[in-house]
Amino acid sequence: GLAFQDEGFGVITFNAKSGRHDKHRDTGMKRIEIATTTNAPHFIGSWFIEPAGLCDDLIALFDANGDSQKGGKTYDGLNEDNKKSTDLTVLPRQLEDPEFSAARTYIDLLYGCYSDYLDQWPFLQSIAKLNIGPFNIQRYDSGGHFKLPHTERSSMSNSHRVLAWMTYLNDIPEGGSTYFPHYDLDIQPEKGKTIIWPSGVDPRPSRQYRHRGHEIHYHRLDALFAIAPGI
Repeated sequence: GLAFQDEGFGVITFNAKSGRHDKHRDTGMKRIEIATTTNAPHFIGSWFIEPAGLCDDLIALFDANGDSQKGGKTYDGLNEDNKKSTDLTVLPRQLEDPEFSAARTYIDLLYGCYSDYLDQWPFLQSIAKLNIGPFNIQRYDSGGHFKLPHTERSSMSNSHRVLAWMTYLNDIPEGGSTYFPHYDLDIQPEKGKTIIWPSGVDPRPSRQYRHRGHEIHYHRLDALFAIAPGI
């Protein structure tokens, strides 16, 4: 159910049908419930990935590749009023490199979360596969943020996007939460907490999944983020 294609940047493929019986289906993650103030379904899944030490390995990977780090960008380019972070882009083809073994292990565990997500929302199994391109490990130092309200499916040019996900790589006691205003849902970073949510429900900007990251106070937050187009 999990495949890699090594052409150009490379592609990671999650196959829906076989994913439900994958060897990682019941290992490496623990489902957690997200409480909201509304009874409406929000289609946001959440898990803790295990072991939590993998998060430390991913942070070490980030630190070891300082020459490849860049300022975080939005669709509007580099603008620290909208997003203030330092990003390391990981290419799928790099997962074959032993230096990136932590990222490869993470993708295996993420596939287990994705498989469980399909069990919760079976209609998504109609999407035969999801292809994942380059993804980011992001660092938000004190004062860092992603204040710009945004969705991953924001225009016709990215209307093929289906899901997005993020894993928090460390705990912070205050600040840095991800807020979905449509559901009045504020998700606080915890080490290993992983969330998967729809990029949108139609080609137009989707209000349901518009979100923003609150400013970090006195601490540092590391997170891993990816978007999955569907075919």
